[in-house]
Amino acid sequence: MDSKVDRILDLWKKPFLKVKSEHKPYAYPEQLKRTAGLFSPGLQYHFIIDMPTLKIEYISEGAKNILGIDPMEVDVELIIDRLIPEQKEILAKKESVVVDFFYNYLPAKEMMSYKSVYMYTIRDVDGNLRTILHQATPLTLTKGYKPKQVLVVHTDVSHLFVQHKDSLSFINLNNGKSFFNVTYNDGVFNANKSGNKQGDPFSDFTPKEKELIKKISEGLSTDVIAEQMNISIHTLRTHRKNILKKSSFKNIHEVVAQFLMAGVI
Repeated sequence: MDSKVDRILDLWKKPFLKVKSEHKPYAYPEQLKRTAGLFSPGLQYHFIIDMPTLKIEYISEGAKNILGIDPMEVDVELIIDRLIPEQKEILAKKESVVVDFFYNYLPAKEMMSYKSVYMYTIRDVDGNLRTILHQATPLTLTKGYKPKQVLVVHTDVSHLFVQHKDSLSFINLNNGKSFFNVTYNDGVFNANKSGNKQGDPFSDFTPKEKELIKKISEGLSTDVIAEQMNISIHTLRTHRKNILKKSSFKNIHEVVAQFLMAGVI
């Protein structure tokens, strides 16, 4: 196996080396109620992983559409190995920060209020490059208050046609303090080296502008979006211009990518 894949797996195993954990499968139907707002628009698959064993307890059928493999054949090693080589080292550093954030920084009462978010690029079975939005949040904790079963959502956002954002964020699911653009090169979480924000970081955008950004994230055409929003093409274009004026980005797809990374849509 690729040594970088081993390194990532070892990061996840380390917190449980001295812990005996009784395995109890997660009640999947119940978690859907709690995490309905977590799923991003677009082609996606999700799975539940038991961290002490690194076994996938459940994986959705969407994995076949993105990875090109029967979901029953998918394991954690395969998912990591799909990354393009130059991003495996970056993933190892990001996951080192994720482990530090959830296992060392957060108090137990806040652990299930956060999700980690970042993007990376994979090759599917046909050799095509796909940009993946990765989101993960704990579903259960061990008796020692460490994340045990974790829900992971992988969304194909290749249709946005933007270079993946080389950043890491921790989003509060209850509108509390979130940490954006977290530094990951040191492999540890440092709250002083991130953009801490409370609530919605895109409050300057109108509801119509946010709706438009969400529609664009779904890969819909201009005509379809205008029809669904019941506005003219001219009004739609005006909204796009206003969105760009309020942001620091050159095109609308970069704005969409930033919204995704911030967990706003």
